[in-house]
Amino acid sequence: MTWDIEAHDDQIRDVTTLGTIYTDVSSITGQVVDQHGDPVEQDNITVEAWGVDEPALDEADLGELEDDINSARDLADELENSVPEDYDEFTDDFEADDGRLDTREWDQAIDGTYPLVHQSDDWSVGTATVISSSVDDPRVRIDEGERVTISLWDPDEGGWVENQVDNSFPGAVTEGTIVVEQMDPLGETIDTRTLETTPKYETTGANPLSTNEHHVAEARLPVGIYQAYPEGERAKAYTFVVGDPDDIAADYAQDLWDRADRLEQRYDMAENALDDVVVRERTTTNATGHFEVNAPAGPDEYSIQAYKGDEEVITALNDLRDENLEDPSFDDLRLEDIREYSLDGANQSWLLPAETGTVYPEQQDAEVQVIRSDEIPWDDMEAYDDWRSWLEDELLNESVADLEGFDELPEEWTDENLTEIHDNYTDLLEENDHLQDELEDALDREVDVDVDYDDPDLNNDELVDEIETLEETLRTLEDRIDAGDGETEIGEETIRATFPFASDLEPDGVTVLKHPADGGDPTAVADEHWHIESSGVLAGDQVVVEYPTEELDTAVGQFEVVVANDEGVGRSDQVIQNPAFEGLVPDIQAISLNTHSPGPSEQVAMTVRPADGESIDGITDVTAYDPDGNTIAGEVRADDRATFTTNGAGVHHVKLTVASGSGDEFVQAFKVRALEDGRSDDPTIRVADSASGSFALAGEGLRNAAIEREDDRLAVRGVVPADEVPGSIHVKPGEAMTGADGLTVRVLEGTDQRQVSSNIETVVHLDRSLDADAAVWRGDPAWFGANPLAVDDTTRHGEVQLRGEDGEKTVIRTYTDSDGTIDLTIDPDPGIVAGLQHSLAMSLPSPSLPILSVGAIHAATAGLTVGLGLFTRRRVAA
Repeated sequence: MTWDIEAHDDQIRDVTTLGTIYTDVSSITGQVVDQHGDPVEQDNITVEAWGVDEPALDEADLGELEDDINSARDLADELENSVPEDYDEFTDDFEADDGRLDTREWDQAIDGTYPLVHQSDDWSVGTATVISSSVDDPRVRIDEGERVTISLWDPDEGGWVENQVDNSFPGAVTEGTIVVEQMDPLGETIDTRTLETTPKYETTGANPLSTNEHHVAEARLPVGIYQAYPEGERAKAYTFVVGDPDDIAADYAQDLWDRADRLEQRYDMAENALDDVVVRERTTTNATGHFEVNAPAGPDEYSIQAYKGDEEVITALNDLRDENLEDPSFDDLRLEDIREYSLDGANQSWLLPAETGTVYPEQQDAEVQVIRSDEIPWDDMEAYDDWRSWLEDELLNESVADLEGFDELPEEWTDENLTEIHDNYTDLLEENDHLQDELEDALDREVDVDVDYDDPDLNNDELVDEIETLEETLRTLEDRIDAGDGETEIGEETIRATFPFASDLEPDGVTVLKHPADGGDPTAVADEHWHIESSGVLAGDQVVVEYPTEELDTAVGQFEVVVANDEGVGRSDQVIQNPAFEGLVPDIQAISLNTHSPGPSEQVAMTVRPADGESIDGITDVTAYDPDGNTIAGEVRADDRATFTTNGAGVHHVKLTVASGSGDEFVQAFKVRALEDGRSDDPTIRVADSASGSFALAGEGLRNAAIEREDDRLAVRGVVPADEVPGSIHVKPGEAMTGADGLTVRVLEGTDQRQVSSNIETVVHLDRSLDADAAVWRGDPAWFGANPLAVDDTTRHGEVQLRGEDGEKTVIRTYTDSDGTIDLTIDPDPGIVAGLQHSLAMSLPSPSLPILSVGAIHAATAGLTVGLGLFTRRRVAA
């Protein structure tokens, strides 16, 4: 078989000038997988293989081409080690062992105003004492996706004890203009951005009644290598990398090939030799993500990678390349095309090479890894920053209220259950006018609370719409009635469950529902099975359910109580096990998802994680419903995973049937929101609630998770693969935070769930608005030495943002301690003393050293006494 060079002139270079004729091809087959090793079952993923056919070159016979071959080899080596010399030189001179800057060496090398580069959380991780640094050591390596904070320091400013920021490094932070240059692997500048410093941080210093503003510049930068310097002073360039330099080198290698035409002037002879020795071929995957590459035989090994664009990129190929391809296809797609399309303003996620792999001639069942990413190698800095900001706004404004609610779709209920529950819910509207107003605003129409359910023209679709919308409104209404911890007594004839609330209740303002754990319809509990009595617990009433055990028709179920009055709305639930059931109930602590934010036609994979020491017989069935209620057939695989493919943008309802150790089946139901464009999120834990109890939904790289109510605190645990500790984790507790005054988040790693050694950004999403006087603490409240957070403001301990269209959501962004654990205390309505405590803590730095003399409340006016001669610097790497 003769290799047709002319038919593939854009994939393979003409090597006949060197006497090499390819008469065979090497068939390489395999599967595209994601960064977790799971198959990516999508068609039209471009797979590209290329190799250097050095054995076919006989230098003794080439004579005049020897210089060209040496140049080609040098360039081929550079393709695999594509990091600029400036970066190597800077790291050799100034990088410490931990990826930080050796501040002593840098200080000695720079005269005058100098730049420093940090991740934003470096301005929080340090201590907050009067005489100790509040800024950690600068970095040479920035984690991918993290905000970059660049500051300018004037060594002639500052004093001995000015404030906890300016004591961090020689001099003090100053204002100015910063130039950031992005470098290609050959050290050439490919993009330049000018940033102005702005006030970002505020400290008190030795005098707690005065404040100091600190100016920095912040940006999100795509993966790459950069230099930052004060405007007009390039000799002070601070070189740093965003991402892993080894991964960047691999990405550069292939992108250099696609950009070979840009290197003509610098590497005229090298490009000619490169054309002679490098062979390349592309193909695309089938619907299951499998591929076959028929590459020219000759090379001993091939580099291989995969990536995916979309139809719009293919349509734009001729414009992107200024070419005239007769019938562009995914076989023609290059990584450079995706980059150019992105620079033209296309905002979406892509499948990009997670790494450049190595395969061998005739290798079968190779795996090529991709990762869904919102960024492209060598992305435009400003466009990338805008895109990341848009993504962040989308993520932080999202509510989980529409992802909570009934296990079974209301449109699937029987008419009897539908009308009974609707009748109970409309009674709640009459008890709270605000609830009815919010419901009618959401529906954009009036709601009739006096429905004739015997009317033959009754529109069930309207009833379904009203129930689903009211269910979401009940979860987002700001006026809440606190619920306490109830008790359950299971007798032979009756189950008695109590649900205390911090308010007086009326029967018309109470709805009691029973949810079965077999996926069946919820039902309204008849009035004769519950009553209201004084609780004596929360200075309010409690709902007491007394239900006949003989009427329990499932092994496990859940009683849910929803209440409303002119003070607000509240809800509470308890899981009940049928005493007649003799089998095993599966204790499921988490369901792992490959993604929380799939696209409109993307596979979602799920794995059930039982609690420690528990076992299950596996998933027996999976059914999903698209946003229009259409059934999506899922698949249960031999590896104990279940999958389904989303069908359009919107909320998808998922029901997993799980068999316990005794073979009895139970349904775990949850919802997933598909986006118009799939998004690559940080590791995320969302709390879901099903009739058999609450569990964690762990996604975006988390392998496991767990939730637990500890007194008045909610504890959330996330487990990441060994040596893959993330820079950030998101927690979405939803309704599980009802009645809780605190949240503990703990990140562990590996199958043995060992403690991490890293400060991790922690982003908590609360589906409620906090007032400006709410007291939020990182850790426990204290008059002194505490870490307070301010609503709608930023402190050195983090920030609390009001998000959503009308500020109806709160996002707390802070960081864990060095062991991966963070405790948050949230008091939405502090009293006079608690409010004063929080205000004082906000105005004072932490007196954590014994040399500080602080006298209780008098410190607010008396100032602080600082012991001389005990000035402490930040650690400096050896």
